[in-house]
Amino acid sequence: GQEEQQTELGDLEREEARLAQELEDVDMNLARAAVQLQAAQAETAELQQWECNVFNATFKIWEEGPLGDINNFRLGSPPTVPVHWNEINAAWGQTALLLLALSNAIGLPFQRYRLVPCRNHSYLKSLTD
Repeated sequence: GQEEQQTELGDLEREEARLAQELEDVDMNLARAAVQLQAAQAETAELQQWECNVFNATFKIWEEGPLGDINNFRLGSPPTVPVHWNEINAAWGQTALLLLALSNAIGLPFQRYRLVPCRNHSYLKSLTD
């Protein structure tokens, strides 16, 4: 009778207290996870900003008259201003290095050719042969 009901009531009150504590723990874990997520998102945004700044600092692209210029190497030779082939090849080597760095940064693999940046001796290597 009444004793059994008291025991059952006590058991239910203990179960309620346990569930309330469990809910409180879940709420605390959710709050902790939300703070960690916010910190991770801020870190990701900072890394993305840093990555853009690295490219800007490493590869200075400029326009010099009719020619493009990368890291002070001209990308061609107009008839009026002769540019030595070593400089032009070095410019295209810098361009190849930039393209490779960008493709790696965004996870875009090349399918048919691999860029091999090597200063003024850069080249493409076929991946299909």
